[in-house]
Amino acid sequence: MLVPCPLDRAARRPPPVAARATAAAVPGARLVMIEGMGHTLPGALDERLAAEILHHTS
Repeated sequence: MLVPCPLDRAARRPPPVAARATAAAVPGARLVMIEGMGHTLPGALDERLAAEILHHTS
């Protein structure tokens, strides 16, 4: 399962340590942190997100 979870590094919400702990607690999870990402999933990241989904499901 792939669940995009926006992490606002500027606001530090949720804290990166919490994101890492969550990923570590989910079997098979892989945390992908995208620098400059806020609380939205901008269209400019569609290709990157599609690549992450393909990587996860292949």
